[in-house]
Amino acid sequence: MPPREPAVPPLLAAAPGRACWPSLLAGVARFRFLGQSLPMQLAHSLVAAPGADPQKYMLFLHGLLGTRSNWRSIARQFVQQRPGWGAVLVDLREHGESRGFDEPHTVAAAAQDVETLARSLNRPVSGALGHSFGGKVALAWATRTPNCELLWLIDSAPGASAIQSSETGRPSEQADASTVTADVLRIIEVLGALSRSSTHQGGFESREAFIEQVSAQGISRGVAQWLAMNLVREANAFRFGPNMAAIDALFADHREVDLWPELERMRDVDVHLVIGEASTAFNSEDRSKAARVAASRSNVSIHRIARAGHWIHVDAPETLLDTLVEHIPLLSKKSDKQETY
Repeated sequence: MPPREPAVPPLLAAAPGRACWPSLLAGVARFRFLGQSLPMQLAHSLVAAPGADPQKYMLFLHGLLGTRSNWRSIARQFVQQRPGWGAVLVDLREHGESRGFDEPHTVAAAAQDVETLARSLNRPVSGALGHSFGGKVALAWATRTPNCELLWLIDSAPGASAIQSSETGRPSEQADASTVTADVLRIIEVLGALSRSSTHQGGFESREAFIEQVSAQGISRGVAQWLAMNLVREANAFRFGPNMAAIDALFADHREVDLWPELERMRDVDVHLVIGEASTAFNSEDRSKAARVAASRSNVSIHRIARAGHWIHVDAPETLLDTLVEHIPLLSKKSDKQETY
């Protein structure tokens, strides 16, 4: 399959703010009150249809090395078709603008961050949708809150996993039907080495310089261009924003945590497993287990997206949106409204 261009699809680009799409941006800060440090808050944006007053909100969580902008386009289209819902686009810990969080860097800690954010919004957060690593965080969050009614795991296997390159949450320039050339451990290794290099401790003179350096280490140019979305401008140079030690720790815990038992115990949450047919994120054992769980639980559904790889919302955004809208009904104006946190 020929390289996919552009490397960063329009869907992923952070669109400029528009008055008709009101959003609230909360940066990360550690506040002190009466000498005590309050919990850090995840950077996030609220999205609602023009003129709508959402009755419920859905969390949208990105994968490893992603940002909340990955979901902006689909979230906007979703709330337009389901105006009773609003979307909360989240930068998970040590991603995007959510940096400086304390250890441990684990799935459980990331889920607690999300719970802290949800409680701070004073809005009815009733569901979560997460891709890859973000899906496991969404599942962990759903196990700790009584308010979750709806859970969408986008090509995110709930169980522990062997090392799989598709876990980066970003496809290489080749389809990931059998292999993915951008192995996540290799990416972490390359980025870690570059950040430690005396040559680059002062940053990169341009985005293109970063892309060239990453590509020179064997990472495909498409992945290098996507990673460049994490660059932060400082003075006259660009620095790779995420703390790679934290990213490595998050990825390690993500691979080790098995949340299948928690998913199987869920009775009051509608769970939707969305699987890319061309993806390797769900291995044969995971697919068989998913089928068994769905067959024995009326609240668990499987949606297989034909010809889509791990990045379903890039490979088949229209199909994914149609699937969401089909299975999330319109809310009535009064009867379905839920209490806030």
